[in-house]
Amino acid sequence: SVHGEIIIAVDTSGSISDDKMETGRIVGEILRTTVNSNHWEDRDVEIIYCGTRLRKDGPFKASSAELDAYIEKIKKNGIKASNCDTDLLPIWKNIIRESESANGYPFGLVFVTGAETLNDDKIVELYKSGEFQVPTMIICPEGKSLSESFIELSDENSSFEIGVI
Repeated sequence: SVHGEIIIAVDTSGSISDDKMETGRIVGEILRTTVNSNHWEDRDVEIIYCGTRLRKDGPFKASSAELDAYIEKIKKNGIKASNCDTDLLPIWKNIIRESESANGYPFGLVFVTGAETLNDDKIVELYKSGEFQVPTMIICPEGKSLSESFIELSDENSSFEIGVI
């Protein structure tokens, strides 16, 4: 019953994998799994890549042929990693800025990353202060580690979850 789009954010710093084909397959499967929920078929999905700058694709309808074609394209062609540090804060700041102008937050955020990042403590503060109110799932590949501050936030806040693939 909550309105809003689903945002899938992807860290392209290379921390998931420096193999663009492997990253494409990982992101493609996460997209497919995330958007194929029976409860989300009418939602818009926006994909945001976070590297040296933000790049957006979409919005797509969750159960659309257009999104299926997009998923197949990234699984086939991969996602090129950028040579930059992993700073996730621009994604959160972008969502806050756009939510204020649109008068509402997205339905949810799924963030795919593979390592400890810059500004994790600032992101945690956004949740603790109540400034950011979007249910969030951080997904990282098995064998990669997230910051201790994210792990602690996940233990304290049921709207911030961590998943391992």
